[in-house]
Amino acid sequence: MDFVAEGDNSTKTWILPLRDWIDLNRTHLRKSIHVFSQDANNKDDARNPVSTNQRSRCNNDEVAQTAKHARSTCASYSIRVANLLIDRLVRSEELDIPNNIVESFEAEHIATKNFLVSIPLPNEITFTGPPLVSEISQQLDIKQVESILKECVEVKLVPTLQNIVGFRIDAAIERGFYRKIGLLFYEIFTGETTLPPQFRFDENSKDAANGDDDEQVGSPKDEEEQGSENGSRKHTTMDADKVLKRLNLSDPLVLLQQMSLPTSICRLVADLLEADESDECMFRSLNDVKAELMQIMDDPEIFLHEGSISQTSIDFNDENIYGRTKEMYDLIQATLQAPQLSQMDISPVVLIGGDPGAGKSKLATSIHSALRARGWNVLSCKFDRLNQNQPLSTICSTFEDFFQSIATTKAKLDDGILVDEADEQYIIHLLSLFESHLSASGIVALSNLIPCLRSMFPDIFRRMLTHVMSNPYSPMMIFLDDLQWADNDSLDLLTSLVTDITDIENLGIDEDFDRRCVCFVATYRYDEGMRNQNLVDFIKAVNDSNVTQITDLNLDGMGEKGTNSMISDALKLPIRMTRSLSDVVQRKTLGNPFYVKIFMTMLAEENCLRYSLKERRWMWDINDVYQRSMVQDLALVLTQKLLRLPDEVQDALTFVSCFGRSVHRDVLALTAESKSGAVISDRCLELAVEERILEKSGDTYVFPHDLIQQAAYERVSTDKTNKIHVHIGLQILTRAVFSGHVDPFSTLSFVGIEQITKANDFELTNPGLRISLAALFLRVGRRSIKTAAFPSALLYLEKGISLLGNDGWDLNHELCLHLHESACQAVYLNALPRRVSTFAEIIKSHTEDFMDQIMCYHIVIKTLATTGKVREAVDKFFDVMKELKEEFPPNVTPTTILSRLNATKDDLDKYSAEEILNIPKMTDKGKQWAMTLMLTMIPYIYMVSPRFIPLIATRMVHLSLKYGLVRESAIGLHTYSYSIVCLLQDIDGGFRWLRTTDSILERFNASEMYPKLRLLQCSFLTCWKEPFQSVTADIFQCHQQTLRVGDFECAVFSSHMHCQFMILSGGNLAAADKLCGVLSKEMIRLNQVQSLLEHSSIHNMVLHLIGSDKNPFDFPEISFKDENEVLDEAESSGKIVHANSIYTNRVMRSFFFRNYEYAKEMTEKYAALVGNESLRFQTIFYVFYRGLLAFRLARSEVDREYWLSSGEKSIKSYQTWVMHSKWNFENKLFLLEAECDFANREYESAEKKYLASIDSARRHKFIHEEGLAMDLLSSFYNERGDVEKGLEYLDGSFSCYEKWGASGLLKHLRGF
Repeated sequence: MDFVAEGDNSTKTWILPLRDWIDLNRTHLRKSIHVFSQDANNKDDARNPVSTNQRSRCNNDEVAQTAKHARSTCASYSIRVANLLIDRLVRSEELDIPNNIVESFEAEHIATKNFLVSIPLPNEITFTGPPLVSEISQQLDIKQVESILKECVEVKLVPTLQNIVGFRIDAAIERGFYRKIGLLFYEIFTGETTLPPQFRFDENSKDAANGDDDEQVGSPKDEEEQGSENGSRKHTTMDADKVLKRLNLSDPLVLLQQMSLPTSICRLVADLLEADESDECMFRSLNDVKAELMQIMDDPEIFLHEGSISQTSIDFNDENIYGRTKEMYDLIQATLQAPQLSQMDISPVVLIGGDPGAGKSKLATSIHSALRARGWNVLSCKFDRLNQNQPLSTICSTFEDFFQSIATTKAKLDDGILVDEADEQYIIHLLSLFESHLSASGIVALSNLIPCLRSMFPDIFRRMLTHVMSNPYSPMMIFLDDLQWADNDSLDLLTSLVTDITDIENLGIDEDFDRRCVCFVATYRYDEGMRNQNLVDFIKAVNDSNVTQITDLNLDGMGEKGTNSMISDALKLPIRMTRSLSDVVQRKTLGNPFYVKIFMTMLAEENCLRYSLKERRWMWDINDVYQRSMVQDLALVLTQKLLRLPDEVQDALTFVSCFGRSVHRDVLALTAESKSGAVISDRCLELAVEERILEKSGDTYVFPHDLIQQAAYERVSTDKTNKIHVHIGLQILTRAVFSGHVDPFSTLSFVGIEQITKANDFELTNPGLRISLAALFLRVGRRSIKTAAFPSALLYLEKGISLLGNDGWDLNHELCLHLHESACQAVYLNALPRRVSTFAEIIKSHTEDFMDQIMCYHIVIKTLATTGKVREAVDKFFDVMKELKEEFPPNVTPTTILSRLNATKDDLDKYSAEEILNIPKMTDKGKQWAMTLMLTMIPYIYMVSPRFIPLIATRMVHLSLKYGLVRESAIGLHTYSYSIVCLLQDIDGGFRWLRTTDSILERFNASEMYPKLRLLQCSFLTCWKEPFQSVTADIFQCHQQTLRVGDFECAVFSSHMHCQFMILSGGNLAAADKLCGVLSKEMIRLNQVQSLLEHSSIHNMVLHLIGSDKNPFDFPEISFKDENEVLDEAESSGKIVHANSIYTNRVMRSFFFRNYEYAKEMTEKYAALVGNESLRFQTIFYVFYRGLLAFRLARSEVDREYWLSSGEKSIKSYQTWVMHSKWNFENKLFLLEAECDFANREYESAEKKYLASIDSARRHKFIHEEGLAMDLLSSFYNERGDVEKGLEYLDGSFSCYEKWGASGLLKHLRGF
């Protein structure tokens, strides 16, 4: 033995012969048992004054347990050394032996004398020289010796064998090689160099084996004689068969077990000694030996300490993942990339697909604890095939669990209870983020989750994920399990959460802002998932998104190694012993983990797989196993398993399965009895738990796998399950809801409602019960509409209609009318236009009073408008208004408009703001509907017949003054204000009634309409006085607010206006491009295709300016290929405002690109289409660029007077506007005047005006117009012959355009 200095001064490496290490281990074992026995005796003497015999028996039991533990501990040290030794041999075996190397590793080298053990010694353990084993035992205590034994780091060859570089196991010597290892392991694990007397060989046997004294396992005398007679090393291999024969022992396993070794070690050593290539448990390579040692080390409780093994059922290790190494690596890699990808506004998405039972959920959940340990938040969301009590309920409950944990910790803090310091800081930080990013109203809405659940979700949850719940320092994983059963609302929400990461609140933020850091992991079934079109669309949207990084994991069956590892762990046997069994199971089950469990369980139940008390392990006949069939239809297999249970247990399982994957015991208690007695008993459920068909988690029964729930549900006919659903639903609703014990909108109530909804083709004979149920379904349907859960609303309302039956109109006409009205509204909200007509016709055929039909007319009009039939919708609107006695003139002239505006102005002048607010509420139902219809149609009439807008506005004001106020009066008064601003140029008069409109909404508590009103104010009024940049931010807030209240039309309009204001006020074009893309997707998600067309035109201008060749019209929902087709359709269908927008964008774009002839053409087409009439914010910019173009054309001397006159009109408009907002209009007016002076050859004045325009644009943050003024000043200097100044200002303009992000414009101008 020797010391070798390695590393720093605190550690030395002790190298000692393997034999010495074995002696040290055995000495330590004996000393440990002795010390522990003495301690036990001393403790017992002190506390147990009992008889000597009784104390002796107690001591013996304790000593026996102590000795067993000590042996297991020392055996673990031996296993480590044995594993290192085999590892050294494996490394030698894997080497390629060069042909010039004569000496190679042979079986005879497998001897203790040829191996050294390397152990690092801590600095506190010191010896003057290499110590003897006896010195170590005497000088060190037990703990120190243990630290030496378990710190073995390497097993080496002795120096004399350093030239050996490798070996090969030849088939002829294979058995002897493994047996030699078995003999070496025997010495390592027992410490014996000689066999006890019963092992002695027959001295007269001529077959006695020979060998060296430290190699031979026999008597000393035998060793001495054999060595002297032969003196050769070639016969040193011991023949185990001969040894066993002389001992008259047929089973070495039994012999070894008598030596108090763990069974796993006995089995390994015995099988090495009996190595036979014909044996199915034969070692195939040294790696098999190594794998078995590793298996014992990895699971010492079973293999070393010999924990209990079930003798009746197979215990599968549900914690381990088998055969998924690559998939696990890919999952971890994709997840851990989230912080890095978040800096690029990209979220990793992992889609795990596979057949039922493939282990998708287990793979995903296996990393949750590790992620939490790294500071991640993990939210798990499992969808259920049957348990869809409320739309979005699964996602809601997921976030609810998260916030409940936050609330619990917060309550402890409030009560002064100490919590972990890190948790305390996290809670305080989290709450501060909520207050700063969600606002008070947002927190309230999030807490209640009603009444604007769906409309709030995309906005609120994105903000939570972005600002509150996740960042690169606290990432989040959202796990979506069984996505194939997600409801449509949830899939819509998830699409938004995943793909809309770059929403508008991420634009223009500080660089130091912590972006959201979320990884989405979703599992889905191949079979169910591919039949779910909504899921297919979700996967496509995620794959097509440019803000996601997709990792697709396709889980097929486990490979042979995975299946073998799974079976080996379940049977508590080495993998080499289960190899033949797993080969058969693999072929039968195709490696599906759940199939493997079922098949193995079936083998045990049929006694093909049985536990042997003699062998102390599971046994099988491989031929018998091979003959067993495995039905590939897993549902059928599970059904067959269920059929072996008693009938009453089967019925109980079917009853429970009707609730879905889980059900609370209290709900069962409420529904499991009928007038005829109990439907199911607790005993049946307990039997199911014992059979592992059910699991019990607290007071909740849970199916361990959804396939088991499915098998239980489908074991009976549809008629039978229908009856169960009806029974459960009626029991809950009659006992809990109709009796008044619970709220109709409680979770329990929705359980009952869902049960009735699932049942088909059933009839109720009790008219009162039918009416009660139908009325309940009407209530929940209307509530679902309010919460924007439109698919569920339609489902509930149609069920309510069916409950009333064919005689519903006679049974309860009013209830039936309300159900059909709400159903008509629900099909509209679900974008089912054809069904709107169907319900409308049913209502008209069963009613005579026009007021009973007005609601369906309203929905029909909205359907026509939102599906692109705007002109037809407007015509239908005027027809309905005529029926309501509110007819409009067919032709509108400017004289008519001015007359109505002035008359309304005179009427309003008679009132103060306070007097208007004191006007009584409107009570006439017809006038109320007239106000509602006009409010609905304002944006669509504005699109195709803008001249009617002042008449609509004045009519709404007139009705409000004459018949009373309604909440729509606020919008009417605002639209009137907008009209007088645009047509009478009376900006101050328009602003007079702003506060009054707000107060009207406050009076009617119509907070849901405030975002719409605020949006209209920002888009059409405040922009005349407030800075454009401020208005842009305000419109963004309007977008957030309209989403929260579910006003999708206004949400879409606000997003379009926000984008437009951002671009026209000089916002960064790269950010604008990103914004436009996000908003386009939002419009598609909200089914607002018509608005998408106008928005895409704005996006098209941005793309030209940045030099992108993307097509903003490239959406499946759009049938137009480019902007030209959209413009043709707008002109042919009379969509004047849309065409106006396109022409304005083209004039602006072409002027920047110096394409003046094209700009001239566009202004002419604009004038031919809309004349001098204009009712849009874009008018400001059209007038500006038309004026600049006019003065440029005036310098060409062709039609000079015409163009000068046209330009001067623009100056006149801006001279009026600048009085209301110097910020917005001053730089533009200066530039128009500069161009006018240039055209009139007033050069000195022109130069001053150019410079004034540049300065004003810079001060007011219009970077694009600063660049444009420099560009025009450059042209001015060039034409005046001052080329140097011309280049100076041209460079300045290019610098501004670069800051603006107009790379496409720059490229064009530089090539000019």
